[in-house]
Amino acid sequence: GYGNDNAAPKEEAVPFTLLNDKPTFNGGDENEFSKWVNQGLVYPQSAKDAGEQGRILVSFEITAEGKMSNVRIIRGVSQALDDEALRVVKSSPDWTPGKKDGKPVPVIYTFPIEFTLR
Repeated sequence: GYGNDNAAPKEEAVPFTLLNDKPTFNGGDENEFSKWVNQGLVYPQSAKDAGEQGRILVSFEITAEGKMSNVRIIRGVSQALDDEALRVVKSSPDWTPGKKDGKPVPVIYTFPIEFTLR
């Protein structure tokens, strides 16, 4: 039995839909985060000029320490809008981590961000 078969398995991140104890953001749930993101978004002028709008899907992980991690675009709209979505999500303050069986675990979110020209 040499090798690392007794090494602790790396914590797999859990999709938030499977958790009873979801991470919380500013004392609220993912809707609270959604509000926070929308307040932080700045519509890039170049995107406005080009008439770019739409829904971006962002994936990110809230670590067992409550940190924002692994932020990436799953479905993008344009470079300018994607970059802005990433900028805001990455600037998120810490969350309260989600728990599974009473232990903090990393949790994966998939999150839509809407850019709509008014």
